[in-house]
Amino acid sequence: MNKCLYCGKETNNRKYCSHSCVFKNMPKRSPWNKGKTKSIDKRLVYNRNHKINFCLNCRKEISYYKKCCSYSCAIKYRWKNYSEEELKIIIEKLRLAHLGKKLSEEHRKNLSLAKKGKKLSEEHRKNVIKAITGNTRKPLSEEHKNKLREKSRIARSKQIFPVQDTSIEIKIQDFLKELNIIFLPHYYINIKHAYQVDIFIPFINLIIECDGNYWHYYPLRKNIDNIRTQELINAGFKVLRLWESEINSLSINEFKNKISEYIGENTNVI
Repeated sequence: MNKCLYCGKETNNRKYCSHSCVFKNMPKRSPWNKGKTKSIDKRLVYNRNHKINFCLNCRKEISYYKKCCSYSCAIKYRWKNYSEEELKIIIEKLRLAHLGKKLSEEHRKNLSLAKKGKKLSEEHRKNVIKAITGNTRKPLSEEHKNKLREKSRIARSKQIFPVQDTSIEIKIQDFLKELNIIFLPHYYINIKHAYQVDIFIPFINLIIECDGNYWHYYPLRKNIDNIRTQELINAGFKVLRLWESEINSLSINEFKNKISEYIGENTNVI
């Protein structure tokens, strides 16, 4: 038989007779704040009315339940102990981790709802504009701008507009095929206001334009159409412009008579 180490009662091969004797015999611990004083240098300050906390980065007074005053201070405090090489490695790992990932529709909706109604401050907007236009790119010179314009002009000249021919263009093309006249659809003419003509007949230097009533302002015609017609005539081309309403009621014999006026000596071709 053993005796309890606290009260001395007999026990069956145990050190204590009960749980209360175990806790009573445990050594007393000192409180965690024993010997500590309250001062402004410490992170935690107690005021009369409320508790105040200090930002870990800039030491600005903030709410007791916050650690940093802003997101930028939290990032600075988190990363300030890393060297530049370590930061580069971490940033590269983060970039690779998010590469190719796409947000779900639910996530996008939550983000849009979170940002809804929020307005950026003027300072924030100025910083964004400065980051996009101010420091990242130098203003282009006039020579560089002209080169870019010329490149885009050459690229557009190789494209076909529109992709699908209109019904009036198809009708005129069918007439030319029946008359065995060789033609080029959507041919690019390099004049001051360069563009692709609807139909070009090379051997008589004739351009046929099929103008829709709505798009070309029937019966007045667009100003740019008149300008281009004059430029084509000055460049040595013959121009035949037909309205949509005219083409719809046009027969092949009437079209043949119109073409023969521009052919002149080569009437035996038709």
